[in-house]
Amino acid sequence: MLSKEETEKAYWEGYIQKQNEAVEICKQCKYRKKARELETRQEELQEENNKLERANKTYINSIQSITPVLLEYYIPKDIIREKIKEMQKEYKEALEENSTKAFILKCQITILEELLNN
Repeated sequence: MLSKEETEKAYWEGYIQKQNEAVEICKQCKYRKKARELETRQEELQEENNKLERANKTYINSIQSITPVLLEYYIPKDIIREKIKEMQKEYKEALEENSTKAFILKCQITILEELLNN
């Protein structure tokens, strides 16, 4: 049979062992909780990344679809300058006749000049 001191010593050793086990369980729970939080955050970031990738693809598709149109309708500035000169001659003639054509030509010339300056 164990003496009182040995029994008490065994009790406290058992108690300390159980406390250490409880601490380890708490640590594991804490790590699991942290891991779940990180997994959730990773999923959120992945979802956000997917949205950005879809938006980027949409943007690229938009650019790719409009580029041929812009290239097709691109008019060199020299041609615009020549057209302005021609229209200015027509404008002077139409102005002498006091016709509405003069007003239309003036508007067109103004628009073309703005295109040239931009």
